[in-house]
Amino acid sequence: MPKLVRYCHNMVRTNSDSAFFIETDGQNRFKYFFMALGQCIRDFRNAMRPLILVDGTALNARYEGKLIIATCQDANIQIYPLAFGIVDGETDLAMRWFFTKLRDAIGDIEHFAFVTNWGQSIINGIAKVFPEAHHGYCMYHIQGNLKTRYRGSDIVALFRRAAKAYSFEEFTKFMGEIKHKLESAWEYLSNMGVEHWARSHFSGRRIMRALFKKDRELPIFATIQHIRSKLQQ
Repeated sequence: MPKLVRYCHNMVRTNSDSAFFIETDGQNRFKYFFMALGQCIRDFRNAMRPLILVDGTALNARYEGKLIIATCQDANIQIYPLAFGIVDGETDLAMRWFFTKLRDAIGDIEHFAFVTNWGQSIINGIAKVFPEAHHGYCMYHIQGNLKTRYRGSDIVALFRRAAKAYSFEEFTKFMGEIKHKLESAWEYLSNMGVEHWARSHFSGRRIMRALFKKDRELPIFATIQHIRSKLQQ
């Protein structure tokens, strides 16, 4: 812990406007970590779309846990890293802590939106900390769920067309085809809330984790160092 604290202190000294937070438990043991470099924060506020994608991936080191990654998109449709967190899991408490620190780092943004997977703790965290933000679900996560649930059907192709449709009429057409082919799939997508995944219904303005695949096997301090090094590259 002392080594991590010193590291964060020195990073803030040499990277102005950076945000580093460490949370400990009642016995002063590591619990949560948050990092957003100043340059990433400034670029997001000054030049990026007001849209953040959040995803989590399991850490495979001795102490396990989750690496939470928040990214945005630049004008060239390239993924841009914004913030990283390490928590014990995608729990309500952990995700509320992460989003609270994210809000502390980026401040208030107008016409703000999130795109995430359909994890309930992530949904709850955004609703609690960013109640004014629109929240959409990642199309590829939903697509993966459809492949698993309705293997061998044509539902995935119809879902992609419905999700990417610009007009209500086109969206309704493809959703009608889904309902005709497999009503249970139509109910699954409808109950999710079409405003969370359909382009035609999305009220906000419309993933990076593979880059850190090897880092997930490292101890926490080494993981943080490697992420910072890749950001500088």
